Amino acid sequence: MPLASLFDILIDFLTEDGWAPEALPDERVVRVQVRGENGEWSAFAHVREEQQQVVVYSALPINAPHPRRAAVMEFVVRANYGLTIGNFDLDADDGELRFRTSLDVQGDRLSPALLRQLLWTNVGTSDKYLPGLRAVIEDEAAPGHAVQRVEDRSARDGHDHDFRAR
Repeated sequence: MPLASLFDILIDFLTEDGWAPEALPDERVVRVQVRGENGEWSAFAHVREEQQQVVVYSALPINAPHPRRAAVMEFVVRANYGLTIGNFDLDADDGELRFRTSLDVQGDRLSPALLRQLLWTNVGTSDKYLPGLRAVIEDEAAPGHAVQRVEDRSARDGHDHDFRAR
């Protein structure tokens, strides 16, 4: 019996985990809608079968406008420095913000437990840092101060955020 493709394993996991996966046409990409404590957005899982990799992107529901782009870049650099898993991306040309996590399973197998960590770490970190990004963009908060507030709140609360698949 042939092994299931990474894409099939991903679709099965998302369905069983309560998400409503939408496979994008002609691509090995699946979109899910996320609702966190701090916002709603789309997350995309891109399967790279040949490389045996899965990449998850949260397309954050805000963009960095040109006048605030340098401050948002500083926020992203400061936040990324303290992150163990995943990183924020900022498109310097158009201000698009996203958070990326990835997994390489070459020589091993993709499991629901690995996919759960990949996806939930992604959406959890995205939701955690959204208030800080908003503070930098909308309130012109200092980037270092905004990152510190996010991380202090997280340490103080000591709990994971609540997410719902939409």
